Amino acid sequence: MSITRRQTLSLLGTLPCTVSAMSKITKVRRTDVVIIGAGAAGLAAAIEARHQQKKVIILEKMGTTGGNSSLSSGAISVPNTPLQAIHGIEDSPEKMVRDIMQAGYVSHQDRVRMLCQHAYDTWRWTEQELGVKWHPRILEQEYGHSCPRTMYLANRSGSGLIYPMSARAQALGAEIRLHAAFVRFIVNQNEKIIGVRYRNHQGRIQQILAKCGVVLASGGFGADPSFCQMQNWRLSERVGTTNQPGATSETIREAYRIGAWVLHAQYIHCIPETSPDENGWGQVWEFTRYCACTQGMWIVQETGRRFVNELDSNVNRTNAILDLVMEKKNALAIADAKAIEQPSSLIVRRESILELVTRGFIYEYDTLEDLAMDFGIPLTSLRKEIEIYNQNIQRGAL
Repeated sequence: MSITRRQTLSLLGTLPCTVSAMSKITKVRRTDVVIIGAGAAGLAAAIEARHQQKKVIILEKMGTTGGNSSLSSGAISVPNTPLQAIHGIEDSPEKMVRDIMQAGYVSHQDRVRMLCQHAYDTWRWTEQELGVKWHPRILEQEYGHSCPRTMYLANRSGSGLIYPMSARAQALGAEIRLHAAFVRFIVNQNEKIIGVRYRNHQGRIQQILAKCGVVLASGGFGADPSFCQMQNWRLSERVGTTNQPGATSETIREAYRIGAWVLHAQYIHCIPETSPDENGWGQVWEFTRYCACTQGMWIVQETGRRFVNELDSNVNRTNAILDLVMEKKNALAIADAKAIEQPSSLIVRRESILELVTRGFIYEYDTLEDLAMDFGIPLTSLRKEIEIYNQNIQRGAL
């Protein structure tokens, strides 16, 4: 999550309008549960609430369900799956806990343990409850994992999860309101949240009182420039976002306003493989990660020098790129034809990389000289860096 432009910072408690300036409340509804956000978390909460015979209203400010979940590549990490057994991979929830705790230096161990212990049951739930289809062959080993345990949806898109979830929630009787932008929590004299106010598609403020509770499932804030910079000043105007436009901070700011304890907002996860030439998540990351990371180099355009171990942790690689951003320098990912022929992934094919070349997101050159000339890279430095890189590979030390 990151920002695309600089905006004037605002106070945490402020919102576009105050209660006194709001339009007249035109309608008051009552229900059991109000859910803010119709992504994977909100839809899952709605399904389970309906199983408990609770009346549910989901508020989604965008024009469709899914949020960032629908834009994902449809991957999920699960230990002890049948696909692992087919490949003879020994895994366990405890092993996954160790991997996550080692990779995430601010993780809550009890929550990580709950995630890992219930990962298999959750995956099976998507199949049995929702009818979700998972790819029968693809099994990847993602960064920070000690073994292959990452599976992909059959259509390799988060939509393969969101569409069945949305259909199931509505089939069970959950009401989904689109273009319904959350505005305020309604709090009683005992400081208990009893409902919400939201703005409908006509711009009118409406109120819903919730008998059983309000579920905050509005996702992240990666598309909110000012809030991102409040958390991490290094996320300058040169850093983009893979988030959908609705990933902004209204609900989090409102949570701050009523005194909620918001943890770790400053630990923003960045993805170093994506390209600034694409809007959002895109596809260039497949080349950057599965070709240039494992069989190529990341270099500084202005110097021709390698600036990071491409196989290092996500945190170290992200910080290395942010260092370049602060210096107003550019990072380039380069790889040769052999890397394109055999990407180090089951989900990436040569044809998909060549399609990105055709679309103008990846550039192809016959010689190193042509590459250096086109991007203004010092050729001597680049040649020297490639020589050092190859020597390191022969010594088994990158």
